[in-house]
Amino acid sequence: MKNQEHNLDVLVVGGGPAGTTAALTLLRHSSLKVAVIENTDYTNVRVGETVSPSLLTVLRYLGLESQFMKDGHLPAYGIDAAWGNSRIFSRDFLFTGQGNGWHLDRGVFDYMLAKKVCKKGGLLFTSTRILSQKQDENKQWQITALTKDDMKIKINANFVIDATGKKASFARKLGTKWKIHDNLVGVVGFYERGLQQKNQHSMIIESAPDGWWYSSPLPKNRMIVVFMTDSDICRNIRVQDNWNNLIAKTNHIKKTIDSKLSSLVKIYSAYSHVIKQNNHSNWIPTGDAAASFDPLSSLGIGHAMTSAIHAAKIAHEQLTYGHNLISNYLKDIVDSFNHYLERRKYYYNAEKRWSQRPFWKRRLESY
Repeated sequence: MKNQEHNLDVLVVGGGPAGTTAALTLLRHSSLKVAVIENTDYTNVRVGETVSPSLLTVLRYLGLESQFMKDGHLPAYGIDAAWGNSRIFSRDFLFTGQGNGWHLDRGVFDYMLAKKVCKKGGLLFTSTRILSQKQDENKQWQITALTKDDMKIKINANFVIDATGKKASFARKLGTKWKIHDNLVGVVGFYERGLQQKNQHSMIIESAPDGWWYSSPLPKNRMIVVFMTDSDICRNIRVQDNWNNLIAKTNHIKKTIDSKLSSLVKIYSAYSHVIKQNNHSNWIPTGDAAASFDPLSSLGIGHAMTSAIHAAKIAHEQLTYGHNLISNYLKDIVDSFNHYLERRKYYYNAEKRWSQRPFWKRRLESY
């Protein structure tokens, strides 16, 4: 098979919502040559489902609002939470003045963004991984990648955006450092929606002695149930093995389930971290590669996409006008993260019933 070589202005590494948003911003609002490298084929399970009404503003900017509305995502009318006591309190999106949020089919959502990259003239390499990366004397990136069909792709890029999530695979090879603030994980189970959930349109959150739960309806008659805890606690109480017993101890989450698991319970990292060191020029991290947040903050996909828009603008400013604004961007990331820590403190301080249990004690003592 013949190898390929491409000369680009910007290479985006990672084809999730952050990466494709960065690429689309450049493709829609500049004449720069852009490509995205994604190591999956978009058929893998992706976690992160419920988004606020403000997502439509971002999709409108990307020219995707109409397609999004056709793709069958479920409306989300608010959040019901048992936090601080056993009673449910509701926060209705109606009173934000922005309409309803959405429970996403993440596979459909992510692929919609990826297809739009191709439609706008960008290159998209799926099931592709980077073999090597280096900068020449002119600070141009020279990258070699390999497709699933063993075709080698050589890419010469003037700027790189790392959108590879918490793995930050491009940035880590450069010696980049992050400050990690906890060891949170999400233990995830998927269910078929039964009769009890047919009319459920809100996410349900419930705190527990060793962490907290949430359940949410999904498109295609599915639902997700997640237990958030620390990785060592997860091992100690054997969450995967004791999944059904732990759910049975909840007051509200158990009432949302009337069907069997449709897939094995899996564990995903969910720790909070923020970049603190960047020693190379002509690249920038975005989304979770720059900063990641506790799911309780509801900053996941929305923050990933908005930070990607800013990252794309930084790349455009540098390549088009010679303005190096990377340090400003990173400072904004850190400032935003510090503001998030204050909000996280407020949320966790509201739950005092288990203040001496390790999960809660750590969060009360870490501020």
